[in-house]
Amino acid sequence: MSAYATSRPESMASPAPFIVQVIHDPQAGCWIATNDELPVATEAATLEELIERVWKIAPEIAELNQIGGVLRLRFVVDTEAAARNG
Repeated sequence: MSAYATSRPESMASPAPFIVQVIHDPQAGCWIATNDELPVATEAATLEELIERVWKIAPEIAELNQIGGVLRLRFVVDTEAAARNG
């Protein structure tokens, strides 16, 4: 398993991040991100596009679910799942 962490500079002194699980689905030809606590589920053609998409939609989802504070995300890319599905 590989980890890919990203955070916005303004969030460095905030609470623990939401862990966003990321897998690649070779049959669908896309990357998929999920987190049940936030909750978020989305997909994109590339890993970079997926991360940007999650950062774009996560603040609105957090607001709709009354999750306050500075939003932090940690992306964990499951390369073992990609290998099993490939």
